[in-house]
Amino acid sequence: MKQLIKKIFPLNRLLEAASDHLLSRIKTELQPLEVATKALTLKQEELSKAVSEIDSLLSLSSKQQADVLTHGLLDLQRRLQLLEVKLSNLDSRTSTVSRKTKGGNLKKIVFLVHNIASIDALVPIIKEAKKRGHTTIVITINNTFDENGESGSEELQHKGLLKLGIEHLRFGNIDSMLGLEYLKLIAPDVLFRQSPWDADIEEGYRTRNLRFTRLCYTPYYGIQIVDKFEPNQPLDYHCDQDLHREAWAIFIENSQLVIDNFKKNCLFKELNLVKSGLPKYEFLADGLIKKTSNMEQKVILWAPHHSFSENWFGFATFLETHKIIYQIASSNPSRYKVIFRPHPIFKKELIKSGKMSEGELNNILNRFESLPNFERSVDNDPKFDFQRSDLLLTDGISFLASYMLARKPLIWLESPSHQELTSVGEKLAEATYRLPIAEVNRLPSLLDKILSSSFDPLKNKREDCIKLLLGSGKPSEAILDYIEMNT
Repeated sequence: MKQLIKKIFPLNRLLEAASDHLLSRIKTELQPLEVATKALTLKQEELSKAVSEIDSLLSLSSKQQADVLTHGLLDLQRRLQLLEVKLSNLDSRTSTVSRKTKGGNLKKIVFLVHNIASIDALVPIIKEAKKRGHTTIVITINNTFDENGESGSEELQHKGLLKLGIEHLRFGNIDSMLGLEYLKLIAPDVLFRQSPWDADIEEGYRTRNLRFTRLCYTPYYGIQIVDKFEPNQPLDYHCDQDLHREAWAIFIENSQLVIDNFKKNCLFKELNLVKSGLPKYEFLADGLIKKTSNMEQKVILWAPHHSFSENWFGFATFLETHKIIYQIASSNPSRYKVIFRPHPIFKKELIKSGKMSEGELNNILNRFESLPNFERSVDNDPKFDFQRSDLLLTDGISFLASYMLARKPLIWLESPSHQELTSVGEKLAEATYRLPIAEVNRLPSLLDKILSSSFDPLKNKREDCIKLLLGSGKPSEAILDYIEMNT
């Protein structure tokens, strides 16, 4: 028996080894099948999820389906814009130091951003500078737009640039004079300011402190619509503030009206003007798509101006119009949606005018915000709001031109005390549905007429205005060409 066990034991071990080897071979052979099975399971889950989403969409009403598709389209375009910026950044990073531009070496270009609402005038220049491989530095700073004129709100500029996918430095939490010293250390070849209004920003970034570099500016408001800011202005604010006098280059539209105005009213006449065209309209026109119209609910973009004083523009009509606009919105929750996009200094100037207290204004806005069909737009770029609206309701000023590019109707709530328009401003006004405030009770019927039918006799006039605004060529390219050739 012992002899038999001795013979069987080695045989048993041999069988175990053979079994282990066979199992190992089987596992090896089955491994690709397991991977394929897992992949198939994931695909089945994705397919099931897609089918479920399609079923959910089909179960919605036509209105809800249109909303879902519209939001999906706008989200896709926003993603494409971010991708475009990222590709531009990638192109900039992969450029070598030896790469030459029209003027020679690469430049260092700084952009100070204090007002995200007017970023449209700078975005094309930023993107073109990055595309060409220049060192492009965007810096967010505080403004003084609040009702007390105190510094703050850099966070809004930061959030707005994040939405646009624009990398930037943040100087909001440091003293502006320290920020000025950092700017000097950066040593830019040129520096862009957003506006000529020194009072709107902190001391360190005002014109007199930026003489160490070449200061650049392109009008944030776009084309000149109004002749004067106030009846007896001591100087022409369009062309003869400190920034206009000290700027190395002011990039303007190729308009004889503007050039003549500088010649007549600016200390330096036309010496620092560059007829590049306006990048503001380049940005708004680039990729601006018409929203798929929702047959059941129309979107009204309401953009009130800040000029409550008859001695300063005199365009604002919020005091005379907010009640009837609330009545329209509250009475038609399924028919109209209202997006409220006030001028950045709307609240500050209204309270400053003494015509309404902060408490009264807050009560009015709280009533609006309690409506299901009301939304306040704070840090959206204008193109996003233009896309999702069907009509603009405004009292002025720059949107009378900008919204033309949306190719949608505009209703101008016209104040009887606004400053005189330029010839260009009159041409734009003729392409809007002008509604004098004395006739504001006609607003509900006018909205109904325009939004409930194909009534739009001013469409061709708006197309003529679009040709005027866009001109020929790309302003951002002309601006970068000028910087490269002259620095």
